[in-house]
Amino acid sequence: MRRLRNWVLGLLAVFLALFLALGSIGYLFVRRTFPQVNGSVQVLGADQRVEIYRDEWGVPHIYAHNEHDLFFAQGYVHAQDRLWQMDLIRRCTAGKLAEIFGEDYIEADIFTRCLRMEEKSRLIIENEDPEILSYFQAYADGVNAYITQSDRKLPVEFRLLKYVPAQWTVENIAGI
Repeated sequence: MRRLRNWVLGLLAVFLALFLALGSIGYLFVRRTFPQVNGSVQVLGADQRVEIYRDEWGVPHIYAHNEHDLFFAQGYVHAQDRLWQMDLIRRCTAGKLAEIFGEDYIEADIFTRCLRMEEKSRLIIENEDPEILSYFQAYADGVNAYITQSDRKLPVEFRLLKYVPAQWTVENIAGI
């Protein structure tokens, strides 16, 4: 009886060690994709220095000297915090979910493409104030700066689905 108990305790210890090891590896795998909330980051694209403060809840507060830098920083921070969600919404509005999820999503893509969202995005751009379009472009440039700089820090979903998000455009923003 004692031998059986020791064997069961040994087996439990092995499972616990395996669980802790896999949990630690999983945590490290996901943790490196978390946004940088302390220190400074040098990013090309802003005209002047931009300060981003995250409060105790992690909410970013952006302080910029002009609108271009404000929207650029907003795009960067938004991508840093929510790039996977942003890319998923972009794909959904463009009818491109099947590209990453497979043929089960073809019908959803066909429906979305029938709504002609990309055409409507072009109409928005054609009729929008040039100043607003410059803010769209600054935002897209901020998102693209994060994508370019992130390298291996992309959200885990991109690695699991084995793709890198495309660069953002004004059309993507208008579509959303």
